[in-house]
Amino acid sequence: MALPARDEEIPNAMEFIEKIMEAAGFSSRKVMEVQLAVAEALMNIVSTTPTMAGDGMIDIISGAHEDGLMVTLKDEGSKFDHRPRSRGLIFLAM
Repeated sequence: MALPARDEEIPNAMEFIEKIMEAAGFSSRKVMEVQLAVAEALMNIVSTTPTMAGDGMIDIISGAHEDGLMVTLKDEGSKFDHRPRSRGLIFLAM
Protein backbone atom coordinates (compact mmCIF):
# COMPACT_ATOMS: atom_id res chain seq x y z
CA MET A 1 0.00 0.00 0.00
CA ALA A 2 1.25 3.48 -0.81
CA LEU A 3 -0.23 6.62 0.68
CA PRO A 4 0.59 10.32 0.91
CA ALA A 5 2.61 11.30 3.98
CA ARG A 6 -0.28 13.17 5.61
CA ASP A 7 -1.73 12.53 9.03
CA GLU A 8 -5.27 12.25 7.65
CA GLU A 9 -4.13 9.13 5.74
CA ILE A 10 -3.20 7.20 8.91
CA PRO A 11 -6.72 5.72 9.37
CA ASN A 12 -6.38 4.15 5.89
CA ALA A 13 -3.14 2.51 7.00
CA MET A 14 -4.80 1.25 10.19
CA GLU A 15 -7.57 -0.36 8.13
CA PHE A 16 -4.94 -2.01 5.89
CA ILE A 17 -3.12 -3.46 8.91
CA GLU A 18 -6.40 -4.62 10.46
CA LYS A 19 -7.50 -6.49 7.32
CA ILE A 20 -4.18 -8.30 7.00
CA MET A 21 -4.03 -9.27 10.65
CA GLU A 22 -7.65 -10.37 10.89
CA ALA A 23 -7.28 -12.50 7.75
CA ALA A 24 -4.23 -14.14 9.37
CA GLY A 25 -6.18 -14.89 12.56
CA PHE A 26 -4.56 -12.42 14.97
CA SER A 27 -6.59 -11.48 18.06
CA SER A 28 -8.28 -8.08 18.33
CA ARG A 29 -5.83 -7.16 21.07
CA LYS A 30 -2.80 -7.93 18.88
CA VAL A 31 -4.35 -5.97 16.01
CA MET A 32 -4.75 -2.92 18.27
CA GLU A 33 -1.20 -3.26 19.63
CA VAL A 34 0.30 -3.36 16.15
CA GLN A 35 -1.94 -0.54 14.94
CA LEU A 36 -0.73 1.62 17.83
CA ALA A 37 2.94 0.95 17.04
CA VAL A 38 2.43 1.54 13.30
CA ALA A 39 0.40 4.72 13.91
CA GLU A 40 3.18 6.11 16.10
CA ALA A 41 5.81 5.27 13.49
CA LEU A 42 3.67 6.84 10.75
CA MET A 43 3.22 10.03 12.79
CA ASN A 44 7.02 10.23 13.11
CA ILE A 45 7.36 9.82 9.35
CA VAL A 46 4.63 12.35 8.60
CA SER A 47 6.22 14.94 10.86
CA THR A 48 9.64 14.58 9.21
CA THR A 49 8.99 13.71 5.53
CA PRO A 50 9.84 16.70 3.35
CA THR A 51 7.30 18.01 0.90
CA MET A 52 8.84 18.46 -2.49
CA ALA A 53 6.63 18.90 -5.58
CA GLY A 54 3.59 17.67 -3.64
CA ASP A 55 3.33 15.36 -0.67
CA GLY A 56 5.92 12.73 0.13
CA MET A 57 4.76 9.12 -0.05
CA ILE A 58 4.90 6.23 2.42
CA ASP A 59 4.99 2.59 1.31
CA ILE A 60 3.54 0.09 3.77
CA ILE A 61 4.59 -3.49 3.18
CA SER A 62 2.97 -5.99 5.49
CA GLY A 63 2.58 -9.71 5.56
CA ALA A 64 1.62 -12.41 7.99
CA HIS A 65 3.95 -15.38 8.28
CA GLU A 66 3.81 -18.65 10.19
CA ASP A 67 5.69 -17.14 13.10
CA GLY A 68 4.28 -13.62 13.15
CA LEU A 69 3.79 -10.43 11.20
CA MET A 70 6.21 -8.09 9.48
CA VAL A 71 5.40 -4.46 8.76
CA THR A 72 7.83 -2.30 6.82
CA LEU A 73 7.37 1.44 6.40
CA LYS A 74 9.37 3.15 3.69
CA ASP A 75 9.33 6.89 3.17
CA GLU A 76 11.08 9.47 1.03
CA GLY A 77 12.82 11.15 3.96
CA SER A 78 16.53 11.11 4.58
CA LYS A 79 18.13 8.16 6.38
CA PHE A 80 18.74 8.20 10.10
CA ASP A 81 20.42 5.99 12.66
CA HIS A 82 17.65 3.58 13.63
CA ARG A 83 19.47 1.82 16.44
CA PRO A 84 17.36 1.90 19.59
CA ARG A 85 18.12 4.75 21.95
CA SER A 86 15.04 4.29 24.07
CA ARG A 87 12.76 1.46 25.11
CA GLY A 88 10.05 2.63 22.67
CA LEU A 89 12.20 1.97 19.62
CA ILE A 90 13.24 -1.43 20.98
CA PHE A 91 9.59 -2.51 20.88
CA LEU A 92 9.22 -1.28 17.30
CA ALA A 93 12.28 -3.28 16.30
CA MET A 94 10.74 -6.51 17.65
